[in-house]
Amino acid sequence: MNNLQCPKLLWRSNQKTLPEITLSDEYKFAQGHDFEKYVKMLYPDGIELRELDFKENIEKKQLMKEK
Repeated sequence: MNNLQCPKLLWRSNQKTLPEITLSDEYKFAQGHDFEKYVKMLYPDGIELRELDFKENIEKKQLMKEK
């Protein structure tokens, strides 16, 4: 029940069950960061949503769709 009230608590309680990150996983993460750089080059006027929380992210996307 506490996990439903606090998403951070849910994350912390499930952290113990996550598998360890392998070298292959680290490589995939690095590829994702490289891909992000290319996307930013292709779409220089794109809007960065990373800094927003989940609700703000959805609201910003809705506003952009309406334009």
